[in-house]
Amino acid sequence: MNVKSFVMISPIYILSLTSFSNIIIPPETPLILFDENHFGPFGGNDGEQTLSITYKYTGSKNMEKVYEILEGRYNGARVSENHTDYHTITKNGKYNANLIFYPTDFKEHETMDMLFQIISDKTHTVLYSNSFLMYRKEAMTIKPYLDNEVIYKSQKNIFSLSNSECLRESFNFTATDDVFANENYYNLDISNFKISYSSPLPFTYRSATLFYYDTKNIFPYLTKNKAGAVSFPLSITESNKNKLLFSFSGTYYVNPHTLEIATTKRKGFVQANRCYLPIGKKDEIEGDKFYISIQKAGANGSNIECELTYYSSNNLFGYCDDSDYCIKGGNI
Repeated sequence: MNVKSFVMISPIYILSLTSFSNIIIPPETPLILFDENHFGPFGGNDGEQTLSITYKYTGSKNMEKVYEILEGRYNGARVSENHTDYHTITKNGKYNANLIFYPTDFKEHETMDMLFQIISDKTHTVLYSNSFLMYRKEAMTIKPYLDNEVIYKSQKNIFSLSNSECLRESFNFTATDDVFANENYYNLDISNFKISYSSPLPFTYRSATLFYYDTKNIFPYLTKNKAGAVSFPLSITESNKNKLLFSFSGTYYVNPHTLEIATTKRKGFVQANRCYLPIGKKDEIEGDKFYISIQKAGANGSNIECELTYYSSNNLFGYCDDSDYCIKGGNI
C-alpha cells in the first residue's frame, strides 16, 4: 500500500518540481538608504556639476557588483548621462557615487527629467531606480510692498534621493512687519524685522543693505549714492525656527555730543557699537521710508526689496523739553 501510494504520487510530485523550476523569480529589490543630501537648483549657465550621492545597501545578497548611472532627459531624449566604474557592494555597506551632471540644456528648457539608478553588473537588472521632474533655477524678484503678495514660492528644483522628491524654497512675509519701529529715538534697531524662510538648503545671500533717501541731511557724514541715498550694510542669520534675522554689520563712529555718525574716524568721534540717530531729528525722520535690499538671496539667487516706515515712541536723548534724557550746561 505504501509502495503503490508512492508510485502514484511521485509523478505528480516530479511534475510539480519541474513546473516550478521553469518559473523565473524576479530579483529582490533591495532597500537603499540615502544620506540626506540635496542637489540643485541648476541653471543653464552652470558648468559641470559633480553630485556626491551616498547610500547604504541593505539587500539580502552579501555581495553585488554594481555601477550607478545619472541621466538627464527632455521629452524622452537623453541630454546628459554619466556613470561610475564597477564596484562591489556588500550588505549594510555604505558607498559614495560621484556623478557628473551637465545642466547646460536648462538654457533652452524649463524642466528636465532626472533619473538615478543602481544597476547590477552580473544580471544587468536595476537594483534601485528613481526619477524626478526638476525645474530650472529661476531667480525671483520679490517686492511685497508693490506686488501685494506675502508668499513667494520657487518651482521644485532641489532634488533629494533621501526624500525621493523634488523640493522648493519659499519666502513668507505674512508675519513681516512693514513698520521700522524703535521704542526710543536714538539708534536704529532692525532686530524686529524678520522674514520666514523655508528651504532644504541653508540660506545664503550675496549682500544685504538698508537704504534711506537722505533729502533732509539726517546723516551728513555718510556718503550718498547718485540717487541721494545713504546705505547701511546688514548681516542676515537663519534661526532654527526658519526665520531670517537682521542686524547692522558696518563699523561706525559717533560724535558723543550730537550722536551724528560716520563710517570713518573723525576728530572727536568715537567707535560705536550701534547705528545712532542724531539728536533733535526725531520729527524730521518720523514716517520716512527705509528700504531693505537683499541680493542673490536663497538657493535660486532671488532679489528682495522691502519697504519700511520708521516710527519711534520716545525721544530718549535730545533737547530737554521733549526728551527722556538731556544734558544741561552753565549754572542751571
